[in-house]
Amino acid sequence: MAAVAVVSAAVGWALFGLPGAPADCPASGCDCEAPRAGLIRQPANAWSSLARAATGIALLSAEPAKARRRPAVRHAARAGRVTLPASALVLAGTAAFLFHAGLTAWAAHLDGLAVGVLVATVAGHGLATGARRRPLRPTMPRAAALLSWLLLGGGGLCWWLGRSGGPWCRPHSLLQAHAAWHLPAAAALGLWLAGSVSWGDHRGSLRAAPPEPEQGTSGRAGEA
Repeated sequence: MAAVAVVSAAVGWALFGLPGAPADCPASGCDCEAPRAGLIRQPANAWSSLARAATGIALLSAEPAKARRRPAVRHAARAGRVTLPASALVLAGTAAFLFHAGLTAWAAHLDGLAVGVLVATVAGHGLATGARRRPLRPTMPRAAALLSWLLLGGGGLCWWLGRSGGPWCRPHSLLQAHAAWHLPAAAALGLWLAGSVSWGDHRGSLRAAPPEPEQGTSGRAGEA
């Protein structure tokens, strides 16, 4: 798969050393974690960033198997809704890894651009999903939606409190709050994307299924 190749190439490139001028943030702190010696400057923040890429790859990998159980037209529509945000997850995770691994200026710009693309595609997915639903009908089970928001809220709390200068910032610790933000955020987005699309497919199949004939009606037809 192309997404796996992109992530593997990024990791291999980082392990051989990333070129470029340093980013401006080390003077004030790059998401708290102190730069370490070696090719991976911020190991906790860098490796945890790949959770987003892994989530995107999992969503993309699930599509071929689901295509065999879905009509071609409906599969094409669903694949379009999943492919863009899932690919944006892969891009955001890979860009964040490159930034935290090398702390270079170009990777910092790439990271910011990738986050913007991810926000735009996820927002577009939400608007498109909401526009197709019936009034007062949920786009996914409430329990899954609640869990997604709880994960995102918990991750956001780690991000805010663990920022450079924040109360949870421990620059030289192996356990970084910013790294903790990466993990639940990836899980929340993956759960929300998979749940909203799968629930829409389930409701669509229920609406498309023909009604079963009543037993009494079929019996009278047979007698006639």
